[in-house]
Parts: sequence; structure tokens; C-alpha cells
Amino acid sequence: MQKLTIPVLALAALTSCRSSQPGTPDAPAKHSAATGSSATSRLASVQYPETKKVDHKDDYFGTPVADPYRWLEDLDSPETKAWVEAENKVTFGYLDKISFRDRIRERLTKMWNYERFGIPQEEAGQLYFSKNDGLQNQAVLYTQQDGQEGQPDVLLDPNKFSADGTTSLAGTYFSNDHRYMAYATSGGGSDWQKLKVLDLKTRQPLADELQWVKVSGAAWYKNGFFYSRYDAPKKGENSLAGKNEYHKVYYHQLGKPQSSDKLVYEDPKMALGFRTVGTTEDERFLVLYLTDGKADGNRLAVRDLTDAKQANKFTTLISSYQHNNSVVGNVGGQLLVLTNYKAPRYRVVLIDPKKPQEVNWKVVLPETEQKLEGVDQVGGYLVASYLKDASSNIKVYTEKGVFKHDVALPAIGTAAGFGGRRNAKTVYYAFTSFTYPTTIYKYDLASNTSTVFRAPQVDVNPSDYVTTQVFYASKDGTKIPMFVTHKKGLKLNGQNPAYLYAYGGFNISLTPSFSVARMLWLENGGVLAVPNLRGGGEYGEAWHQAA
Repeated sequence: MQKLTIPVLALAALTSCRSSQPGTPDAPAKHSAATGSSATSRLASVQYPETKKVDHKDDYFGTPVADPYRWLEDLDSPETKAWVEAENKVTFGYLDKISFRDRIRERLTKMWNYERFGIPQEEAGQLYFSKNDGLQNQAVLYTQQDGQEGQPDVLLDPNKFSADGTTSLAGTYFSNDHRYMAYATSGGGSDWQKLKVLDLKTRQPLADELQWVKVSGAAWYKNGFFYSRYDAPKKGENSLAGKNEYHKVYYHQLGKPQSSDKLVYEDPKMALGFRTVGTTEDERFLVLYLTDGKADGNRLAVRDLTDAKQANKFTTLISSYQHNNSVVGNVGGQLLVLTNYKAPRYRVVLIDPKKPQEVNWKVVLPETEQKLEGVDQVGGYLVASYLKDASSNIKVYTEKGVFKHDVALPAIGTAAGFGGRRNAKTVYYAFTSFTYPTTIYKYDLASNTSTVFRAPQVDVNPSDYVTTQVFYASKDGTKIPMFVTHKKGLKLNGQNPAYLYAYGGFNISLTPSFSVARMLWLENGGVLAVPNLRGGGEYGEAWHQAA
């Protein structure tokens, strides 16, 4: 395998931290004289253009705040353009002097040029999955008969959606009879979407096209689907710059114009927040998710579509906006709900909409020390995805919550997928880690066995590297986990160039993932360290709030 050898000390000058012994991550950084003097001399030779200051102040509720660089916010002014040009001249003048820059570009281009696959979805014996050939702007959606080898057929190519190739495929939603697929497109990175429909039998698009869609899926029911949208802008209004208020739920019947869509839910007293819906696979329940634009959670309500008495009525299951709640599926007339209500690390409860009071709930999967990230009801089982110290731990249960087995994963890493129909025998999932490119596996639910479905051919060898996990004490004594990745055999003596990356906020979990850019660092002798700070979601809501 070809590798790029570059001056690792020069790379190290781009970072200010160095690796320490496992268990002693707070050891002071040490810098070699060669690295320090080289970096200092280069920086000393850089002459930055002068940036003028102006006498500008803003008043924030009686407090004056100086903003001497306000003039730079006028992007089209001759002064700003001249300043940007001067700054770019300094930047590229500096970068052009790096002797190994072209080799870095060549190596990264070669490593990045590999096929990447999405997780397949099986519909009536047909597989649907995305693939990027390596350097495509947009991944292409393919279809292939399950169990057959050969060349898959292109179903949708987003690279051809627009002349400039910036319109993306933002979501796919299959009808329960496997005949149609609704799909969302997004142009130029906008949050606004259009919903269209493809006939999977003829592979021809229908005339249906829904606009003003945002924060929505397509929840199929009979010969149409539920979706969420905003009102069309008034005449003369900027279609993309207006306020997003009064999100509404509609039902669209195939073959009908959008103007005839039926309003299903609105709240004229609440301008902010979203109203989104889903349907259970048997199309019995319509599930309504409500946010208020303030709290992090959502209210949860349902409507029994088989009950004529509930034709225009939703039953509230969980009324608070302070918790995250989602319906996993249903067992007959009762709903499996994933919630962090009274369970910061989540649990699954069974709720009867006819008796929705909390006293009547039945716990199916209780809260554990591990955070429950998600649950799929598939093939008569519940596949539960847990986080164990920021790494995936997958467990399989019966629909009544009886443990069956753990799913063996290739290494410490992140697994995602496992979705499918209620009658599925097999499902698909993706696995990745710091040095393990995202690989797609086919999983047999009954035998508890995984086989590789698609493995990318990347110009790296995962077996050359090792990932370990250490724990260190924070200032208040809390144990913080940290992943450390490096070449096998590398002596961790505090003298190796290290790249430290951490992010603790917004309930976001930093789990192991593959990065070509980081592989370049690792194959040249660098060390990667990723701690899981409080503020993330690695250990549930308590860990998030502890920031």
C-alpha cells in the first residue's frame, strides 16, 4: 500500500498539543526546539495587511459594545474586497512555500477516491441503496434484487437533478404496498424541500409535486401520505426569506393537486415549533410530534385511523415538551414508545392509547447504565442500539422485552441501521471506527450472524492501527472517556505529535468514525485523541446538562 512520508514535525507545528501516556492526558505539552524554532521563523516572516479600526458602538439594553471592524460586514464594498485580496495573498503565499503540500493533496485525493455505500432498505425482495463512486458530488440511489449479484440499476441520480449539480436527494419514503416511493429534493443547500413520487413498478415519476415543505417526511396511508409544510408566501414576498411560522400537517392523495390537500393538524395559537407525523407500518396509528421552539423535547399524540370516532381527534400520550419521545411501533392496539421521561438514558414503554395515563404504562426495556440511542421493531424483534462509553453496543430482544443476544461488532466503533419491515428475516447495518471505513453488513435476525454486504476499497490498512479507550479525571473528579488511536508499535512517551479533538455540547455524542484526513495524520506517525466531554449525549441527559 502506497503511503505518503512527510515531515511529521512540520505537521505537528499545526497543532499545539502532544500525546501523553494513557491515563495522564493532562500532562504538559512538550515542544522540540526544531519544531518550535522552525514554526516561529516562518511566522515571523509573515507580514499581515493592516486592518483599520473604526469608531463604531452598538447599544445592547443600555450597555455600549464596541465593534471596530463593523466595516468588514459590507462584503461588497471596495475596501472589504481589497482587504480580502490582501489577506489571501498572505495566506497562499505562506501555503505555497510548504514543500510537501502537493504530496499531501495527491495522497488525500487518492485516499478519498473510493466507493461509499449507504445502508440498504429492502422492499418486497428489492434492495434500495445509495452509492458514491468516490468523487461524485451526490450519491446515486440504486436498486438491486436481494440476494443477486451483478450490476445494480440506477433509480435516481441527484447529480442530474439540476444543471449545476447542487440539488440533493434529501429523503426517501416507501409506501407500505411497495408500489411507490416519495422522495424529497433540496436545492442549493436550502432547508426548503419538494416532495415528488416515483412509481417503482414503471420507474416513472408521477405528476405529484409538493412545495413549501420543511422539516417533514412522508408518512404513507392508503393511496397517499401525510406531510408537513408552511403556507405558500404571499404575493410579492421573498419565498426563502420569510418567517417560518405555523407549521401544519396535511394529507396528500396521489394524483390530486396540492391545493386539494386536506389539513390534518394546526395550532393557530402557536407560531413557533414543528408539527411532524409518522404512521405505524400497519397504517393503524397516525403519530403526531409537537415541539414549541423553546424546549429540546416534544409532545407525543396519536390517532387511531381505524376508529371512526377519532376521525379528527388526537390522544395525548406525553404532554411535556421537556422530554424526547418517539413511537417505535405498535403491538396490536398498544404503542411502543422510546422516551427519556423519568429515564435520562432512555427506556421503552408500552402505552395503550385508550388508557394513556402513566400509571397504566408497561416497561418493556428499562433504563440501564448505558444510553439507549434507538430501537427498531423488525422481524418480530426489538433491536436496541446502546452507547457503552461512547461506543455502540447492539442488543436483540423479543417484542415483550426478553433478551435474546448481543450483536458481535468488528471492533470498538459505531453501528447504525437495523431497520426493516415487521416480516423481515434479515436487516442491514453500517459499521465504522477511527481506522475502519464505513462497511455495510447483512444481519440474520434468527441466527445472530453478520456477513459483509459492501466493503469499501480504501488505500489504508486498518490492521496497522490500534484504538484504545482511557479514562481521566476531570477537575471535579468525574471520569471522562477518551479514545486514543495510533500506529501499532508506536511508543506513547509524550513525544509524538498529537491531534486532540473534543466537542461537548448540544447533546451531540462523539462516537468513533472514519476520516480520510485523519488517516493521513495517523499514517505519518501522529496520534489522534478524542475525549467525550460533558455536554454531549454519550451518557444521556444528565451528561448533557452537566456541561
